[in-house]
Amino acid sequence: MKEEKEEIKEEVSEEEKLKQELENMKKLIEEMQNENNELKELHIRLQAEFQNYTKRLDREFSEKEKYIETSLVKALIPIFDSVNTAKLNLEGIKDNGIKGLLLIFDELIKVFTERGLEIINPLDKEYDPLFHEALGFETDETKEDNICLKVLLQGYLYKSRVIRPARVIINRKQRARIEDVKSNNEEKECG
Repeated sequence: MKEEKEEIKEEVSEEEKLKQELENMKKLIEEMQNENNELKELHIRLQAEFQNYTKRLDREFSEKEKYIETSLVKALIPIFDSVNTAKLNLEGIKDNGIKGLLLIFDELIKVFTERGLEIINPLDKEYDPLFHEALGFETDETKEDNICLKVLLQGYLYKSRVIRPARVIINRKQRARIEDVKSNNEEKECG
């Protein structure tokens, strides 16, 4: 009987050991699952951060590329102006050398325009301060106020952004100028 009791005690203690071991294993599995979930979350965050990093690099590279292109175009605009002026002055001359030069000028102009350079042509259009720089006023009673009468210096857009505004003379009708003078005089009298 004593032996039976000892056997029962041993069985109970062994059973408790197994239960304890099972509990320990369950805790270990739970800890490993939590750690696995944390690593998965970390992996997802790192992946997202890397994607954001590559997108930012692409965007920065694109911006730098645009800046370099724009600065090059700005540097070449005076040359483009000279080529345009020379072309206008040489057109109509029947010399073969001049015709060859005009063909070269046309090719150069084509290269500029294919790369995104556009000429701002404000002549007979309403003044727009985003695209034009007013350098003076003249009066032409046959045209509306704020119409660009003359283009003193050509303006340019590069990929739809203003590189240099067109410098223009704007129409200001006589009546409008008189009203401006009157309002200026009134302001001086009040002040």
